[in-house]
Amino acid sequence: MQINDQAGSTRGMGDRIGALEQDMKVVVWRLGEVDRRHDSSPERLAKVEQVMAYQSEKLDDMEQGITRIQRSVEKMGTKITWGLSAAATLMIVLDKAWPFIVGGLS
Repeated sequence: MQINDQAGSTRGMGDRIGALEQDMKVVVWRLGEVDRRHDSSPERLAKVEQVMAYQSEKLDDMEQGITRIQRSVEKMGTKITWGLSAAATLMIVLDKAWPFIVGGLS
């Protein structure tokens, strides 16, 4: 009994069954390899631990950067507060002293 493939060649039933058996052997071998690789959980855990250690280092670096930025913003806030206080004090002094300064000049 001859069966036509999609490519147009003719193969016997035995050839097709042999090809399917070969394909199944390959699939079974590949599944076995996947099982063997994934059965060794220490390898997977080591990989996860490496990723977590790397992420932890990155988070520590980020925390240090954020702390540095907070310190800088705090210093700027202090300088701005002192500057505004000095400007307000100067405006009050000039507001109160202005009539005496203008009166003394005229």
